[in-house]
Amino acid sequence: MLVDRTRVRGAALRLALTSCCLLSLVACQSAPVAYAPVPPSDRAAEAIESYRESLAEKRELVDREQRSKREALPDPVNLLAEGDKQRDAGELAAALFSYLQAYQADRSDTAPVERVALLHLRREPDRARLIFEELIAAEPERSTLHSGLALTYVAQDELDSAREALFRAIELDPNAATPRCLLGVLYDRAGEHGAAQESYETAARLRPSDYSILNNLAVSFLLSGEPARAVPHLERAIVLEPRDPALHNNLGLALALSGHDEEALQAFRKAADEPQAHNNLGYARYLRGDYGLAIRSYEKALAVRGKGVLRVIRNLELAREALGEPLEGNAPETLW
Repeated sequence: MLVDRTRVRGAALRLALTSCCLLSLVACQSAPVAYAPVPPSDRAAEAIESYRESLAEKRELVDREQRSKREALPDPVNLLAEGDKQRDAGELAAALFSYLQAYQADRSDTAPVERVALLHLRREPDRARLIFEELIAAEPERSTLHSGLALTYVAQDELDSAREALFRAIELDPNAATPRCLLGVLYDRAGEHGAAQESYETAARLRPSDYSILNNLAVSFLLSGEPARAVPHLERAIVLEPRDPALHNNLGLALALSGHDEEALQAFRKAADEPQAHNNLGYARYLRGDYGLAIRSYEKALAVRGKGVLRVIRNLELAREALGEPLEGNAPETLW
């Protein structure tokens, strides 16, 4: 068997060195040696400094990239607002896309998911309910989620469950206007107009800039047969939002039912064209039992000519038939 002499010599050398080190250490125990640090050479120092600068540059590059990515992300608040505008304009697919983008930009905020559930509310209330139930399981103390769940119950005519959800929403946030407004709608549907008006009035105090609450309060007074009390609330609502034709139509109806026909006609004119305004005044006169005056309004609507002629003719015929006695189960078509 051949032996590698180089390896044997190296091993012997290591053994000898080890032995010498041990003897030397034992011999020198009484006199420990203090070693001074050896300063790096100029070349080594330059290399170290260059490495540090390279690391700093890499860190700065990474920070810039991260900042750039954050700045490139769309603002979830703006996306949410854009989605709301698209929803109000009837662009539901675009609104859904904006809400999903908002959620992608900030997954800690469930407001976009809440909006998605509301989009499903009309056509797919079951799906909307599932979304709200999942959100409530994750955030049981969030008032707006219980209000959304209540809407899904309303869509499926489960009004008792809707009330319970709204009571829970109010319990979680006594200063929330939305659940009180929704509760008012439920009270009106049940014929409990006094309770409805109380809910709307509280909601209006909590959110005085919301014209829709004032409109709902006014409609509740119309339903309870108190049109004069509806007028000031509709006038305030119009100051807040003068472009909504529904507010002018409701004000015209409240004025006409209170016996102020000229003022009512002016309000109706702000909501629609001349024949429509006369048709709406005729409708209001019909509701208060002034069938002769209703006929005159419908005839003026026909004389002016415009859209909806057949509807005006039908209303005119009904008013003529009702001149002696109101028709049971039949009435002119509502506001244009």
